Amino acid sequence: MHVCNLWMSDGAPPALNGPDALDAPIPMLPVPRGATFRMMEIGAGTAPHMHRTETLDYIVVFEGELDMFLDDGAKVHMREGDIMIQRGTLHGWANPGDKACRFATVIIDGGGRLFEG
Repeated sequence: MHVCNLWMSDGAPPALNGPDALDAPIPMLPVPRGATFRMMEIGAGTAPHMHRTETLDYIVVFEGELDMFLDDGAKVHMREGDIMIQRGTLHGWANPGDKACRFATVIIDGGGRLFEG
């Protein structure tokens, strides 16, 4: 898997001026009340790694195919141009195709509120 971080915000509302967000390391998950925008590539034949994050994720596939596996056994297949909103589910990404899948994602901190009663 390859990850290219493009931007992050470190709180809400995001600052419209100030230092460049890329001047500091960007963490894998957004900081509290923050968001991260990145491009990702998953190689052909990659199996899913199940995980859960307390985030709201917007995913847009630009090239290739991508499967999202959910803990209830459901599988969502995505192709070029498909868009998905992922809301704090237990999930895993896989690439069933024979070429790399490239997609963009915006990951927004859920602040733990996704799992409150």
